[in-house]
Amino acid sequence: MKRTSKIGLFLVMGLLLALDVPQGGAQQGLLARSQVLNSAPSAGSQATVSAPAAPDKWVFDQVCFSAADTAAATGGLLSVNIRDGATGAGTVLTSFVLFIPTTAGVQAVVPLCTSLGFVGSANTAATAEFSAGMTNLTETVTFYFHKAQ
Repeated sequence: MKRTSKIGLFLVMGLLLALDVPQGGAQQGLLARSQVLNSAPSAGSQATVSAPAAPDKWVFDQVCFSAADTAAATGGLLSVNIRDGATGAGTVLTSFVLFIPTTAGVQAVVPLCTSLGFVGSANTAATAEFSAGMTNLTETVTFYFHKAQ
């Protein structure tokens, strides 16, 4: 019973975090003009999304991510990286370190959205990615971005 209570609390907290928006009315401003990419691959695969290289610079508005398992995951540390460049190769602008438990049926990472505000380099891809896939773990990452003016 205790485990269910903790999971419920995380889900409630996750919902609140997922609805958290940055100061200054993001829905009317930055996110309203954003393009959106989403990755939700099958369990065990790395979630990664990239805006292609373009002559303009990309502005990194927001990233949302979560992870869960239905069978025991391998467990350990993963990170969500925001890169000025291609998947696995670009400069890491910021990173979020996550602990993944080995307990089956746990929301390993509650849905989280956070504002970014980085401006990337010209002629360079913009990427949001988990550092790797993990056995039995389903990862999702959603990336909001727009071209610099």
